[in-house]
Formats: sequence, C-alpha cells, structure tokens
Amino acid sequence: MRFTDRLDRILTESVIDIKLKQMSSDVWDKVRKTGEPIDDYKLKEGLRQQILDKVEEAAQGSGVYQQEIEKIAIIGSICTHNYTGSADIDVHVFVRGGADEEKQEKFKEWRFEENFAGKHPLELYLEADAYDQEELASRSDCAYDVKQDVWLFWNETPEVNLADYYEDFKKSVENLDVEKEDLRRDLIDYKILKKAKHLADDAEWIEWELEDKIDEINTSIDDLILQWEELKDARTRALRMAGSDIDHGVFDKSNSTLPDNVVYKLLERYHYKEFIRALKQVKDEGEEVEQDDLGAVGKAFRKLSMDL
Repeated sequence: MRFTDRLDRILTESVIDIKLKQMSSDVWDKVRKTGEPIDDYKLKEGLRQQILDKVEEAAQGSGVYQQEIEKIAIIGSICTHNYTGSADIDVHVFVRGGADEEKQEKFKEWRFEENFAGKHPLELYLEADAYDQEELASRSDCAYDVKQDVWLFWNETPEVNLADYYEDFKKSVENLDVEKEDLRRDLIDYKILKKAKHLADDAEWIEWELEDKIDEINTSIDDLILQWEELKDARTRALRMAGSDIDHGVFDKSNSTLPDNVVYKLLERYHYKEFIRALKQVKDEGEEVEQDDLGAVGKAFRKLSMDL
C-alpha cells in the first residue's frame, strides 16, 4: 500500500509527536518532581558546556565576539514531552543589534553535528535580529536559556487534530515522493548500466547513458533539496507572521498548530528531514554528485526507514 493511500488512517490515529512521560534523558536532568517541567528539568551540565563551547567555536569562526552574544536559547520539541528520539537540539544564538548576512553564512559552517547527545543532533542558528522574547515565543512553545541555565518560558503543547491538515500534508509528501522515486529509479538504472558496460561489445553508448544518469541524479537531488527548503521557509514565514499579531483564524490557540508548522513536523516525523540532510551532505555544499558518491546517495534512503 502506497504511503499516501494510508494517510486517512495515519492522520486519524496519530499525533505529531507522542507525548512522553519524561523529557529526553540525553538532554535534561530531572531535579524535582513537582509536575511542572519549568521547575523539574534542567539542561545536563556537561551538555550545557558542550553547547557553549560549540557556540564559542562557531562565533569565533564567523567574526562574532563573545560580548556581543545576548542570548543562547534552545527551542523546539526537544524542550517538551512531545519529542522523538532523533529530534534536533535547536540552539538559536542572538547578538546585540542582530547579525548581518555575512556572519550568518559563516556561522552555517558549524551549524550541524550528528548524535550530539544520544541520537539527538545539534543544529545551531545565528539569528538575524536581536533577542525578542515575544517573537521567540511565537515560534516555540518552550525555550531554555543556555547561558543563564534557566527556562525562558514553557507552555503545554496543544493537541492537534491531524485530519485538519490532510490535504496540505498529502500535497507536500506526494511532491517529495515523486522526485524521491525518480531518484531511486535513476540509481537502479545506473547500477544496471554499469554492469552492462562490462559485457557489451560497444560500450560507448552506455558511457553516454551513464553520464546522462549522473545528470538526472543531480537534478533530482537538487529538486528535493529545493522543495524541502521551500517547505522550511514557508514554516518560518508562517511562525514569524503569527508572531506579528497577524490573524490566523482557527489556528490561534498556539503557533505550533499553524498548517505550515504541522506539515513540516509530520514530514520530519517520517524522516524526510534526515533523508534530505543526508543528500545535502553528499552534495558537499553544492558540489556535483559523481560516480563515487552514489553509494552515499543510496544510503540516504535508509533514513526513511529508521523506525522500521
């Protein structure tokens, strides 16, 4: 049964992320038992220092002075009971007066580290604007101040009726799956042609076909990355607009229930984020994928079946 054919059942039986009894023990220490996360949980001290060291390294490499850094905040599902085992530790760095594009681009060189705490990757962001707690609260239900080692705010994540998001999610996943399956077929075709080349009397035409297949593989990867970035940008825009007091109708009880955010979180749940991230690593900052990279492209597909 195709994934999109199962969406009706999936969306009526699921939540974005299952609410767990405890927050991630790879990230948080439970220091009390009051029942209030803002009182009960603190960032693991060793992990806190690792994050501070990583931010300092990234800041030095991108021309940001330590005294400029106003706030280092962890946000997102890792700050809640609604996390997954591979949820990112999203760390947002705010400097006084904001950061220009040049510094933001340099900062991206240190942006990602896999398995930073257990299976949780670290993802660093240098914010363009100065710290504004109301604006940050528009993007996340919870936030933790790494420098001060305290919660900035913590709000219960609302329940979501995923059936309300069926059409948006179906459209996004189908678009990604069309390109994903094109890429899979191109990889299979390349492997078949490669074997045929060693058996054919005249292999010249096969060599041309192999070159065409490499081009098609690069095009599919570029299209997948572009689609993901567009979904990510749409989510960011929606959250920022909501934080600017723009009316968003039935989704006003929490910005985490905005359609673009829910669709993104669902795609993340089914490991499309890990899949695209693996493809980006193969592309190596825009470099063309070549024959020697195809094994890594094939391995990226394993990310989509991580929980199977």
